[in-house]
Amino acid sequence: MQYPWHEGCVRGAEQCRNDAAICRFTGMTNADHYAQLAKQYADARVKADDHFSREQLETLERSYRILAASEAALERSLTLAQRLGKPG
Repeated sequence: MQYPWHEGCVRGAEQCRNDAAICRFTGMTNADHYAQLAKQYADARVKADDHFSREQLETLERSYRILAASEAALERSLTLAQRLGKPG
């Protein structure tokens, strides 16, 4: 069974590759992109009619928030490693 929110989420996943290219072009980081996806799932969760959909969307939201935090930490560590590696 396909839930009403499923089509939008699948479409969002298909666009992920294109969005990653756009993020690089605009300077948006992967962390920003993951946070944006988490917000989309949070908005969909609020609009969901049934308990199962809300639970699934909450899980997706949490997962993308964790990805956003992890990616932000990785980006910070790479920046710091580059600074430490360059003679100043």
